[in-house]
Amino acid sequence: AVQLTGLDQGLDQLHGQRAVLEVIDVDTVGHHELEPGKVRDRLGEQQIASFLVGVVADFFVYLLLGRFLMQWLRVPFRNVLGQFIIAATNWMVMPARRVIPALLGLDWASLVLAWLVQALGLWAIYAIAGVSFASSPDVAAGVLALLALLDLARYTVYLFVVVLIVQAVLSWVTPY
Repeated sequence: AVQLTGLDQGLDQLHGQRAVLEVIDVDTVGHHELEPGKVRDRLGEQQIASFLVGVVADFFVYLLLGRFLMQWLRVPFRNVLGQFIIAATNWMVMPARRVIPALLGLDWASLVLAWLVQALGLWAIYAIAGVSFASSPDVAAGVLALLALLDLARYTVYLFVVVLIVQAVLSWVTPY
């Protein structure tokens, strides 16, 4: 894993200068000079990759959470949104249901998959940023699992707020 340090001055101050970056690698430790354009390119590529991983992971996490919440709240899936959620997540949920059984009438496979996708998305984002988990993988796995659980709780609140706002707006437009 490569870690870049020495960017405290900011990229704006590096314009027109050569930046000395400390590159910490698995095999070598040394100072290398990089041109500001290369620094910006490397950071830009990391940001793009992190953004794409985050968007894809969040998309599937929201779909899986929506599937779990719709089943828990007994929302019918016979609408366009419900059919889309089923079609987009069936390829993940159906095999997981063989391993993770339903308990108390809840689809735990969807919730566990949402948690796993979020944890893998966080791991990928940190790996793209150059964070190494090799020093203490057990602690890193525990921290990622806890962060993923906290993110699921936050996303659940977001879903409830959005549904409440949509329901309020639709109540103004559509009479009962």
